[in-house]
Amino acid sequence: MTVIASSTIQADQSQPWQEIDRLVEKYSAHPDTLTPVLANAVVLLTGSSGSLGSHCLAQLVQSNQVSQVICVLRNSQSPSPSVSPKAYRQQLQEKKIFLSEAEWSKVTFITCDPTDSHLGLDASEYRDVQRRITHVVHTAWPMDFRPGLSSLCDQFQFLRHLLLLASCGGMRRRFLFVSSIAAVAQRGLTPAHAGELIEEASMVTQKSATGLGYADAKIVCEKILERAAATYPDQLEIAIVRGGPIVGSRATGIWTTKEVVPMMLRSSLSLGKLPQLRGTLSWMPVDDAAAVFCEILLAPHPLAPVYQVENPIRQAWSDLLDTVGPVLGLTTRIPFDEWLAAVVEAAETEGSTRRYPVLKLKAFFARLFQPAVCGHVILATDRSRACSPTLRQMRAVEDEVVLKFVQHWKDIGYFA
Repeated sequence: MTVIASSTIQADQSQPWQEIDRLVEKYSAHPDTLTPVLANAVVLLTGSSGSLGSHCLAQLVQSNQVSQVICVLRNSQSPSPSVSPKAYRQQLQEKKIFLSEAEWSKVTFITCDPTDSHLGLDASEYRDVQRRITHVVHTAWPMDFRPGLSSLCDQFQFLRHLLLLASCGGMRRRFLFVSSIAAVAQRGLTPAHAGELIEEASMVTQKSATGLGYADAKIVCEKILERAAATYPDQLEIAIVRGGPIVGSRATGIWTTKEVVPMMLRSSLSLGKLPQLRGTLSWMPVDDAAAVFCEILLAPHPLAPVYQVENPIRQAWSDLLDTVGPVLGLTTRIPFDEWLAAVVEAAETEGSTRRYPVLKLKAFFARLFQPAVCGHVILATDRSRACSPTLRQMRAVEDEVVLKFVQHWKDIGYFA
């Protein structure tokens, strides 16, 4: 997932929960009793050009349960166009994700317009996709913490159109939506509840809305999916999977710079100081996370409505900074609020978001960074661990892996 650059995050003006309710009502789908999902899974995968989606593709094509993966690429008219299938292969290689020819033979591509009710496909293409698919994995999402909720309506349209596609066609399909810890992060902003375990269950909108577009948009999607599950019980088996902090690849060390931790470290390098981060982190490498999501998707038993996925092995932030600091030549740490104020001041004085990328997400860092990534919000993962051998065997993120991330950022010139 990537962050789209800008200088501010704008909250919507109305009460956040009221805007969530309005958008859920607008984008929920209404019906047409069906056969079970076929044994040989044909998976429709969105977001396959993103970090998580790329690794999900690699997991799916390696599975004996999967006969085909249909990757959804956005056409050139969509808000965020995808690359061509040929360029997509090159992208995977650049991420050091290598598929055999036998695995590539399972992959097909469709180019779509997410805002069109038939996804921009002609009638015969649409019917063909609808006839074949048995599973949908919806990972596509702009990692963009800036916009107000209403500016993400194309995401709600895309979800609605995927649900309409999957809810017809003569079989009961499994639909997995990748949500986020951000959807429940508001709990961590309340001192009385900070650090409490959040159950794998539906959330109450009024208690969860943050006023920040990214987090509240995930809530809108969860609520649309809850309505769809109630509306189409015979057509759809829907699972919402909230993901905790997902980091770079354990195997390769590749981690996009357009996420909050590398942005924090780049800004710290320019400032010459790290923030003091108390509490714990629960990083899950993206290759591990993809395995967990796919194990839930292909579980041989009925799925629960909500799962949560994060590394159950929590690590101290201070230990991680002890590892990273010396490598970057950063020995001084200052309180987080002081650090953020200094970064913002330096960035505005210099007029540089390249050296101080945290400025792009100033409001997110002020409101949600510590609750979401410093242990104020802890996800229960009992259901997910029951489904996923990978999650049950999850290891901490070792120092060697952290240093791989840093070396990758150095190699690509991010710290130059």
